Amino acid sequence: MTFTEIAEQFQSEEMKNSGLSFNPKDFKANREINISNEVKTILSMPNDQRTTEQLQTALYGLQTMKSFAEYPLHMQEKLTRVAWFENIPPKKIIIRQGHYAEAFYFVISGSAVVTIMETNPNTGETTMRTATVLRKGSSFGELALLHHSVRTATVSSQGPVQLLAIGREDFFDIFMRGQRPGEEPDHITFLRQIDSLKHFPFEKLREHPEKCLFHFYKRGQVIVKDSNNSDWLYIVKSGTCQVLKQLKAVRPLDHRPRGFKLPHIDELCGLSSIARHSGKPTYLTETPRNRKNTMLSSEKDEVIQPAVELNKENCNGTRARERKEKAVFVQLELLHPKDVFGLNTVPFDEDLVDAKQASVHLVSRGAECIMMHKEFFIKHANDNVRRAVRLITRPYPPTETLQEHLQDFTNWNHFKKETVQTVIMGGSAGNKSS
Repeated sequence: MTFTEIAEQFQSEEMKNSGLSFNPKDFKANREINISNEVKTILSMPNDQRTTEQLQTALYGLQTMKSFAEYPLHMQEKLTRVAWFENIPPKKIIIRQGHYAEAFYFVISGSAVVTIMETNPNTGETTMRTATVLRKGSSFGELALLHHSVRTATVSSQGPVQLLAIGREDFFDIFMRGQRPGEEPDHITFLRQIDSLKHFPFEKLREHPEKCLFHFYKRGQVIVKDSNNSDWLYIVKSGTCQVLKQLKAVRPLDHRPRGFKLPHIDELCGLSSIARHSGKPTYLTETPRNRKNTMLSSEKDEVIQPAVELNKENCNGTRARERKEKAVFVQLELLHPKDVFGLNTVPFDEDLVDAKQASVHLVSRGAECIMMHKEFFIKHANDNVRRAVRLITRPYPPTETLQEHLQDFTNWNHFKKETVQTVIMGGSAGNKSS
């Protein structure tokens, strides 16, 4: 038997497809940065035995994980002090659906499967569904820990998995409490600086700290799926959040009458400066606080964000593929520090809550958010707070209105593009003839 015949017996599909007698993957550079054994040893030590130098070394090692590095630096330092290293063997359950949360985790290496047990309401039959696979750099379990709720899924190791774990008590020490015993948490102090909330009796939160939570949401994380069915108000402390609405994708409609002709380019030149300064901007939403974030502002010719913006960070694929999709996400608002999300659904007065207003999504772009329970807020809000909320709150328009505005925006963009192309092509043809 020749060497070639022996090699053919051990050829993989990739080798056959590439036309090579070796597998190119065997020689591919490993770009994955692994945490060193020194860092793992430090994280396996008791918290009180870790020196300042060791903590700094561990911090540098953990910053190679994207999900850890997204946290603000002061939180990274606190997490490094209290986190511990866990080595999980294959086929072991890490967290179980229905159990109360006691820790949250970062995946250092390996992979874990997320499964959900579901019961058919009609037949009563129970099935197991695989939701996703968590790989290196992923984190899980923090939201159930934050709300002290039961796990909504089971996470099991596929093979050997290495984890970084943070316990519930340490989690609340980092995110919820002040720097010293008895000291007011930073996020409560921050709330006192917000004009619409400054008259709120924040001393009530000392008696019920579970009604006001604080958390960092990673970039792209969905914070609220349905604004009309959310129990919490969200106040941005740092970073930004997008308010998005899912609408039906539309195509431009040509409303020009037959026989319509564009004016000559010389006429357009004379009108262009007037058009830039005289036209009123078109809003996707009419809330005053939205206007600087979601339109072309007419004040001092300041160009801000367009009225409609596709959320490219949350919609995968190329532009061509986006056009084929049946739905698009439009940005209604971009929230900055001190902005509050959810006030328009607080029923101080039932007649002031618009039942037809659109349900929207809140998505983080990397933000620290303070959460206050709506029922607690309504119960303790005094007249000054209620008056301030009524003055600044405007409901989002109904879905039908937003859909019409999207169609108008799409038509207008198409018309502008077509007009420019017609003018340019007309000018080119004139130059060639002369």
